[in-house]
Amino acid sequence: MAYLIIDEWLWEDLAHAKGSVKGRQAFEFLQAIFQKCDNIVVVQPSKFLQKAFDLFSRPDLEAKFLASYFVPYFLQNSKKVRLVDTSELPNLPQQFETTVKDDDHYLVQAYVLVNAELLITTDSPLKDALIAGGLKCEWRDSYLPIYIRKYLHEGGP
Repeated sequence: MAYLIIDEWLWEDLAHAKGSVKGRQAFEFLQAIFQKCDNIVVVQPSKFLQKAFDLFSRPDLEAKFLASYFVPYFLQNSKKVRLVDTSELPNLPQQFETTVKDDDHYLVQAYVLVNAELLITTDSPLKDALIAGGLKCEWRDSYLPIYIRKYLHEGGP
């Protein structure tokens, strides 16, 4: 089992899922995580969680469906999500204080707290800072197809 840190690209992709390759891929990624023995780390409250709940207010039924998939399969499932309260987050490691935007500090802090396997992002400065600081970070566009191909059809519900 690995802890995965995912930033807000997930919700942006799912919000525009209709006819979108990235939206379909983001949903398949969630399905693959569910089927594999990995966990998503979710900090509460956070931008990540707020953007998830924002999908419920969209008029697009597909976006609402995708958000509703996340709640029971992940958010309410302690076997698939590690919920972290902001009060549990450790101090930001010093090497990231000037290289990571304030809005992304919680991602790095959560990574450190759970000793995550990796962070998946679309944010080039964040990726560069993490790699320079010795943390594993993957680019969303290159990581998802490999993960999906490897794990989506390995059993599961």
